[in-house]
Amino acid sequence: MIPRTGIVVILTGAFLGVAGEGRSPASTEPWDRVLEELSSREFRARIHVSLQARYQLPAGETWDRHGDQLYSREDHPVRVGSQEEWPAGLSGSMVLLQDPRYARILRACRDVREEPATGHTPIERILFQGDLWAVFDLLYLEGIRLDPVPSFDAARWRTMLEELALTMWHVACTAEEVEALPEGGRIRARILKDADPARITEFYTLQHFSVHDAAHQFRRVNRFFYYDPRPEAPVFPSDGADRLGKRNLALPEGTVALVEEDALTITRDQGLVATPVAALFKSYEARPSPLGKEATFWMYRLDRKAVRLDPSALVTLPPETESWARVDLPALPGHRGKPAFRAPMAVACAGCHGKYPNAFSSHGIEVDLGAFRFTQSPQTFSGERVSEIKGQSAEYAALKRLFDRQRRLAEAAAAPLPEGAAEPRSGFRVLTIVSLAGFLGSLGILIFIRWAHRSEPHR
Repeated sequence: MIPRTGIVVILTGAFLGVAGEGRSPASTEPWDRVLEELSSREFRARIHVSLQARYQLPAGETWDRHGDQLYSREDHPVRVGSQEEWPAGLSGSMVLLQDPRYARILRACRDVREEPATGHTPIERILFQGDLWAVFDLLYLEGIRLDPVPSFDAARWRTMLEELALTMWHVACTAEEVEALPEGGRIRARILKDADPARITEFYTLQHFSVHDAAHQFRRVNRFFYYDPRPEAPVFPSDGADRLGKRNLALPEGTVALVEEDALTITRDQGLVATPVAALFKSYEARPSPLGKEATFWMYRLDRKAVRLDPSALVTLPPETESWARVDLPALPGHRGKPAFRAPMAVACAGCHGKYPNAFSSHGIEVDLGAFRFTQSPQTFSGERVSEIKGQSAEYAALKRLFDRQRRLAEAAAAPLPEGAAEPRSGFRVLTIVSLAGFLGSLGILIFIRWAHRSEPHR
């Protein structure tokens, strides 16, 4: 059993979310409608000074210094959309049980299940299931609290969880479909400056999971890579583990570090499976500047509707992308009672990593340097660890019960009938036939009695 306590932070990013463009026009595609309903949120945050014009803040706005950055003293409304990383947690998942959103979500989920999921690519199905999974986990955990919100509706809560689980089951891939997906090396190489895959080093530790894994409640497998483009440089510094442990790994100019968040998925036939489908990439590169080297941050996603898992599926998010700043992972506004801060992605990243890339933080845990591993080949340890931890969680046990029920129903429906057996009728159909037979029988008895009565001789 792998412990869920003790967290090692590797390449800890200050953000997990990015700004949407507000609510997009209503889509007629059920999958898009589900995401729109789960993702669109409005709440209040303190705005970074560089966003003053974008948010149309008044010229007389008062600014307070937090660290080395200026943020508005007052909170201002922030509208987010489907680009956000945390669809349910941004303003409390119980909002999903309120009208009219509740009815719209249920209707959209049922519309998704009306059409075959095989019309969508495995990439889209895995990412879509992951979005629903995030909502399920947060909604379930908020609903079993000892102090639920006063307006908590247990019946709606159960219905929503069941609808989400049914839809997740409907779009689930088989283990065979997941195994057919190529490893993400080509996409990774494109992000890392078209690197030679043989020179890309993945590093991980056997000691603890990373805080990125915990921030996503173990629905993603976070993997960490390093690439130095200099031909004469070793694939990883000989003292790399020691420098990682001291959080002072010096990245030469042009060196790139990468966090890859691969989606865990729940298959129809084998349960939890780690996939090569990355929900998010976050990278930084050591570049020259007038004051010396500085880190440049980038974030990437996959095109949800991509047919192939190759570089053509990669979408680069613009530098002006926003994120939540000055918070611990998970980067949710108001997390741990802290105020919400909104800033450009680069500002949020630098707030955790500093001016230079910081690749590791022990957070007070004694680091076992002998537990570090460095490889240029695909490794499965990280995925197996995350799958095991997630499989032991209460929220997954609740979801698994609903999945197992659907699996039994599917197996029963697909099972061949014994030779000579009549096709089973649905309960409603049997009840209807029995009721109709009873009615006709009663009518026949009444007619017979009336006929018999008329046939008697008059006294």
